[in-house]
Amino acid sequence: MPFENKYVQQRIEKAKKLQDLGYNPYRNDSERNTTIGKFININADVEKMQDQRAESRSYTVAGRIKLYRNMGKASFLKIEDESGVLQIYVARDNLREGYYNEIKKLMETGDIIEVEGYPFLTQKGELSLHVNDLKIMTKAISPLPEKYHGITDKETRYRQRYLDLIMNADVKQTFKVRSRVISLIRRFFEDKGFLEVETPMMHPIPGGANAKPFVTHHNALGIDRYLRIAPELYLKRLIVGGFEAVFEINRNFRNEGMDATHNPEFTSIEFYWAYKNYKDLIEITKELFDYLFVHLNRPKVLPYGDLTIDFDDFT
Repeated sequence: MPFENKYVQQRIEKAKKLQDLGYNPYRNDSERNTTIGKFININADVEKMQDQRAESRSYTVAGRIKLYRNMGKASFLKIEDESGVLQIYVARDNLREGYYNEIKKLMETGDIIEVEGYPFLTQKGELSLHVNDLKIMTKAISPLPEKYHGITDKETRYRQRYLDLIMNADVKQTFKVRSRVISLIRRFFEDKGFLEVETPMMHPIPGGANAKPFVTHHNALGIDRYLRIAPELYLKRLIVGGFEAVFEINRNFRNEGMDATHNPEFTSIEFYWAYKNYKDLIEITKELFDYLFVHLNRPKVLPYGDLTIDFDDFT
């Protein structure tokens, strides 16, 4: 049996063992009432308390196990959700009788658990959660990559984005910034009076750019169609039809080479503006970038490879 498959099989057996014990390894009854980020913010005052614990408070958080140290009668774990990482302390005597011994060897890194407990500070001064109840919500079958080095292979990172997100926290931030950029672009053009539209993805002829298209077949009509390589032609038809300012944020498809910076399926924005010339388009594009820099709180001088780009230099 291959090395990786051996560990997958072991995890499958642990999921089966949980079922045999009467515990559903894939639950849908989450009772989470706060995120890890909110838990950390709300309980920042615990360090100022005399005994540095707040047993009167109760929180239920959930997250993926990123680190698990089993010390016999107790364990320290690090769990992570979208908002942050939290250390939790699980002791045999704080759980119902026999439960800790049943599950301590059946959970491991990658699993998603839900815990209820109160905040306290460890001897090292780390805000943690003292667990009174624990549920395994999702038993992970595939092991996570080695925790210290994460994923270093670019091929794996791009082909298995979900794994990259689990192991590399900075990647999550990139996704969040991208989402924010799209939202801000939409708001910018709407505030300028532009109408957002969606144009067809399947075209009778490939047009709007010089690129090789993907070909598909429309069974009902018995004809070939081309996944669009650009939205230009249909957006211009809307201008012909009487709309004076339109934009579209959507997907294009180009059946050509690919690398880490060139994907055959990609998002683009195109906008068209009646009664304006290229100078007006240059000015509104500069306004758009200024708008993004301000609302994203980003510097206008950015590194790009061996170059440095200063957006204030554009005239």
